[in-house]
Amino acid sequence: MTITSQLWRSKSSKMLDEQRHSMTVETRPLSQLEKQMFRVSILNLRVEKEKERKRGEEKEKEKSKLMEQENKVIIKTKTSIRFTKTQKEGKLE
Repeated sequence: MTITSQLWRSKSSKMLDEQRHSMTVETRPLSQLEKQMFRVSILNLRVEKEKERKRGEEKEKEKSKLMEQENKVIIKTKTSIRFTKTQKEGKLE
């Protein structure tokens, strides 16, 4: 190995070490307050998701009620049309 290649390797390894050091993040244990705040934020998210789910269910119920009402109206109009047709046919005969 030549001296220049050795120098290059040592320089590149130093650069890699510096990059690794700059990329590492120092961590510390969370304080009790931070832990509680984290738990509260998670609970708030759960509550919001539950509220959204309930709203969605209520909207679905309203839609199904409206659909049932529309179907009843359609059925009533169909039966009344049938009834009037049979009534007219009965009068004609």
